[in-house]
Amino acid sequence: MTTTNFDRLFSPRGIALVGASAADNSVAGQPLRYLTEFGYTGKVYPVNPKYTEMKGLRCYPDLCAVPDPCDLALVVVGGRHVPGVIDQCGARGIPFAIVLSAGFQEIGEAGAKNQQELEAALARNKVRIVGPNCIGMLNLNEHVHAGFGGAMGNPNLKAGRLAMVTQSGGYGMGMVAAADAQGVGFSNIVSTGNETNITATELIGYLLERDDT
Repeated sequence: MTTTNFDRLFSPRGIALVGASAADNSVAGQPLRYLTEFGYTGKVYPVNPKYTEMKGLRCYPDLCAVPDPCDLALVVVGGRHVPGVIDQCGARGIPFAIVLSAGFQEIGEAGAKNQQELEAALARNKVRIVGPNCIGMLNLNEHVHAGFGGAMGNPNLKAGRLAMVTQSGGYGMGMVAAADAQGVGFSNIVSTGNETNITATELIGYLLERDDT
């Protein structure tokens, strides 16, 4: 069970993509394409100080400049920059982040400093994060393709009644693709990665209580 209401994680009214890229096949470019082309009806805010416009959208220099509504930050920057992004989420009042970035505890000693700084940033901000080192989240009923790779990039996935929480995004997306080929659909899928903050147990507890599960 969890004391956090994850409604705005799975059904965000606005998503800021931090480290956005217009390169469609890049890790930072894929979610921007999915969120603007696959039917998501919320606001999409590319965030990258190198650009003023991306895919016809205004591009913002940082999270503090992003307007309302914004419930979720999708973070695709180098690992050493992630703690600063979490501080911006806290300052801006963005309650959730999905950190696709790698370079933390999963690489051992080389990621220890990034891990420590991420945990410190989480301790001083009221922000809950999925990840880091994950491939993202899918809400198929609302066309939220907030991630990269594999079945995440299929706009024709069937929506259904199953929900999946998977540590390994690659394994999870493989299962989604195999199920879809057999006519089995999902409502929500989330890859938890390192689980530095939000755990699989919390998400399972939340999803079990949803009417669409």
